[in-house]
Amino acid sequence: MGQPGYDPQFAYGYGLSYARPGRVGTLSEESGVTGEVGSVDRYFVDGRFVAPWSLMLRDAGGEFRLGAESSGASPRAGVTVRSTDGAGQESARALTFGAGGGHALIVARPVDLTRQANGEMALAFRYRVDARPDAAVMLTLGSGQVDVSAIFQAAPLGEWRTLKTPLSCLKDAGADLAAVDQPWGLRSAGAFGVTVEDIRLGSDEGDAVCPAA
Repeated sequence: MGQPGYDPQFAYGYGLSYARPGRVGTLSEESGVTGEVGSVDRYFVDGRFVAPWSLMLRDAGGEFRLGAESSGASPRAGVTVRSTDGAGQESARALTFGAGGGHALIVARPVDLTRQANGEMALAFRYRVDARPDAAVMLTLGSGQVDVSAIFQAAPLGEWRTLKTPLSCLKDAGADLAAVDQPWGLRSAGAFGVTVEDIRLGSDEGDAVCPAA
């Protein structure tokens, strides 16, 4: 204080006192961090949907988005879901598609997966076929889709398996990886039963397959 160039951020004597009352404006309680920020590569793990992702059920009558529920149905019951045991207690979701078909998909605000595609990542999930499909079944990612009917037809009933599909394959099938708001979905045109768990992006270690679009 009193020295040449003295210009601190808070000078000596800075602040309020009883002798010099003042008023401080109210600070904003907005964090500036959006609640949608979350995982871009983990979607359904350990029996829960990883924020900000959630499950949507669609059919010809509209759609139903699950919140905290572990079970639910699309408006016309084209597809229903319930929690069930997988690798752990209630770690999986059993999807049952009716004769009219439906679409079960994971949704949130768009994320950019172009970097993951360049890194040879694959969309992976564990599944168990409970009832064979009697119509086409498509694996979807955004607007991209590939036909996985043959995979589910060939899988032994009641046996857990893992399906990996390269992101590059889904990109070639029409997915816009720069704005993915539906990173995983199964759409059946008819009756089908399948249980799924551990839906995420994983490394393609030579075990990923690219079904026909």
